[in-house]
Amino acid sequence: MQINYKIPKIPELGDLEVYNGISEINNKNYIGALEHFEKGTLFDNENALLFTGVIYFAGFGLKKREPAKAMEFFKRAVSKWNSPVAQYMIGAMHFDGDEGVLQDKIMGFRCISLAAENNWPYAIANMGLMYTSDSYIKSPSLEKAIFWYEKLAEKDTDLVIPLEEGKRYLFGNEKFEVNLSQVNRSTMKKVQDLLYNYYGAYSPVLSVRETYKDGIPDFDDFQHILIWILLSETNLTGVYNCQLGLASAYITAHKENPQYASKILYWIALSAKKKGTTYYMALGRAYYDCPYVKRNQKEAIKWFNLACNEDQVQDGEAFYHLGDIYQKGWDGVTQDYKVAYSCFKSAFDLGYCMGATRIASFYCKGFGVEKSEVNTIEWLSKAKAKGCSAAEWLLALIDKKGYNFTRQYIKQDFPNPGDRDLYDGIQEINNNHYQEALNHFEKGSKYGNEYAALFEAIFHFAGFGLERRNPPKSMSLLRRVASTWTNPVAQYLVGCMFLEGDIGVSVNHKSAVYWFTLAAKNGWSDAMAYLGNMYAMGSSEVKEDHKKALYWLEKVTEKDVSDTEPISDGDLYLFGNRELELNIDNVSEKNNQLLKRVFQEGIASPIQCLNISKIMPLVDDEELAHKFLWTLLTNKKSTSVSACQLIFMTIYLDGSNNVGKNPEKTVYWAKKAAKNGNSSACMAVGIFYEEGTGVKQDYKEAMKWYRKSQELGEEIDAIFRIGLLYNEGKGVKRDCMLALEYFKTTVDNVNNGHAHFLMGEIYQFGKDEVPQDYKKAFEHYTKAVTAGFYPAASKIGSLYRLGLGVRVDEERAYHWFTKGASMGCPIAQYTLGLIHYNGHHGEKDLDKSLKFFKKSYAGGFEASKNMITLIESMNHK
Repeated sequence: MQINYKIPKIPELGDLEVYNGISEINNKNYIGALEHFEKGTLFDNENALLFTGVIYFAGFGLKKREPAKAMEFFKRAVSKWNSPVAQYMIGAMHFDGDEGVLQDKIMGFRCISLAAENNWPYAIANMGLMYTSDSYIKSPSLEKAIFWYEKLAEKDTDLVIPLEEGKRYLFGNEKFEVNLSQVNRSTMKKVQDLLYNYYGAYSPVLSVRETYKDGIPDFDDFQHILIWILLSETNLTGVYNCQLGLASAYITAHKENPQYASKILYWIALSAKKKGTTYYMALGRAYYDCPYVKRNQKEAIKWFNLACNEDQVQDGEAFYHLGDIYQKGWDGVTQDYKVAYSCFKSAFDLGYCMGATRIASFYCKGFGVEKSEVNTIEWLSKAKAKGCSAAEWLLALIDKKGYNFTRQYIKQDFPNPGDRDLYDGIQEINNNHYQEALNHFEKGSKYGNEYAALFEAIFHFAGFGLERRNPPKSMSLLRRVASTWTNPVAQYLVGCMFLEGDIGVSVNHKSAVYWFTLAAKNGWSDAMAYLGNMYAMGSSEVKEDHKKALYWLEKVTEKDVSDTEPISDGDLYLFGNRELELNIDNVSEKNNQLLKRVFQEGIASPIQCLNISKIMPLVDDEELAHKFLWTLLTNKKSTSVSACQLIFMTIYLDGSNNVGKNPEKTVYWAKKAAKNGNSSACMAVGIFYEEGTGVKQDYKEAMKWYRKSQELGEEIDAIFRIGLLYNEGKGVKRDCMLALEYFKTTVDNVNNGHAHFLMGEIYQFGKDEVPQDYKKAFEHYTKAVTAGFYPAASKIGSLYRLGLGVRVDEERAYHWFTKGASMGCPIAQYTLGLIHYNGHHGEKDLDKSLKFFKKSYAGGFEASKNMITLIESMNHK
């Protein structure tokens, strides 16, 4: 890469130093370049300030990065020149946080918005992205997101001819042309794949973090080029990213304004001109299953094939969707199980684990292959080994009896209009003929039959017998049933749609409370549970009110009269109607337990039930969905009971203005939920015994409850807790070898920084019979820091300081202590206090020393108090 720069005929002060500095960059002599640029900053030369800031920010040619120093130069460039590049860099550093720069998203947002108003393209793209979600800012706005995205996206509106990229100018300044003609093609593709596979703009802070190993710069051509490209501009900068962002924004906005449907496809099609996997996938997905675009699987195949033929397919999702299309034979595409099988295998080979679950479904059902339970389990096990949670559930579903139940309509004499069609429709459901069933329910609904109308509404809600779900139509039908017959199930379902939002239905918590209240007053238990939860949690639309929460929670939990025996369901009636009995006699015990787990762990949502069906391909979507949905819509006594008991526990544990903390009631309700099979409640009881909350501290009793939680499904958290007890010898003889096994199982399944930290300690000190191994300790401490467990940074600093498993390296030790201190670790702050007290690089700094000791003491590290007293006694202020 070369930067071409010609000194202007009438140069400004410092321009000569900028020219000489650029020459040194072209010769890869960054130290020499920095010397020239810093001389140029003496004249407040804008470009010298920018180059100097970038070199300190990235650490080019330096032993370490100095973001705080870079910030000083960027601030000067803003103050003197109103530089949009410097505004953007300051914003990015505040927004993401950096070494020596506190994370401040509000300040970051302000600076990036200034850069966007000054037309810096990366800032404009980021403004669009930030306005789409409250994970970026407190008050997202689709209208503002669309405004910013359009500023760049509308630069290219020709659906056929791509916009010319043109020349690339560093800092958007035509004086600095960036020449990439000599850059290796594979390096350029790697850079482009990273930058274009993103809806907003890739953060410069993230880009430099990826260039460091253990805090030390480790640059190669790719990383140099990435950073300079992030600070340069062409005609295309941010354009395709914003087009894809616009499509995403309009998909969200479509729920409130259906007229946006055409714009979704338009912007995705424009972005697809930028040849690349991300854009091909976006267009393929739009034709494949976007609810606002007319489905066209032949078009989807064309775009998914392009994604598969790219040089670098990252996750195999394109192959997976191709397999799905060929398996189902949608929209005129010939059904071909062999091609589908091949696509699913390619998806799995490329890391998309759901491909294996689809292959398992082929062997389970005999799609193009001979049925084989052995092969089914083999492929599910492969998926599970790759971390696929759906495969774990599916392994539990495998049973020769399957999951069969029927709905029995008891009343045979059809006394009401439409009852005959209601009966015929139910028979068709039992025969898995959903389209025929819907036809009968629609006829019965025209006769004014309440339950035929309710079935019709539910079919449109779930998509049974239809190409796709139709929530808006379902909402209309449910409201009719709710108002005409004051039907509590219809009222409840309307409330669920307002609570969670759905296709064509906007979230509205006030409306959800209104409909849940109607259903609850009509006796529907799950509506009471939702009201209890909403009042317990509160939201922007519903004020937190624990008294109201307790009122509705008590209505649900009063059904559970025993303190020792689990609540019994008794006979199940669909919609609570004794004329519609749900027969689950043929459900296998394994699958029955699976159902119990779903309904015992939380307040089961009908919308989430439908989502569960999408990730479990061993059973047809409709078949699996109706199992969960129909069971949820019965008078099942245990539904939501343990979840409400757990909410009771939380209210008494935390307390509020109108309900005080009550440790005894906290434990009481936790045990009630636990005896009803709620694994989270078992975990909570274990913690209460371990910590002595509301009960006498008893580590053996804690271990008993953790093991029960593990048996019921809260496996990983329970395993970690059990490991903690063995590691500390609480309630059991200390056994660090056994603790290590529990921690290893934990980190094999989840990224638990605390577990990595404890494994590091066991290896560092060689506890019990575990051999001392500093390299393994270093490895686990590093993983702990990556997972956000800050005390591990101090441990790594100590390893470098003492030379344990690594060479003694004071600079790296200082880096890790600084990292730990910035993450809030009081031990790291204390250590930095000692370093500056004794002299860092031979120079004492009592100001810094006192600052770190005070931070450490505020963080709870008592040893710091003595050092604070000592320094202050030296009359240091």
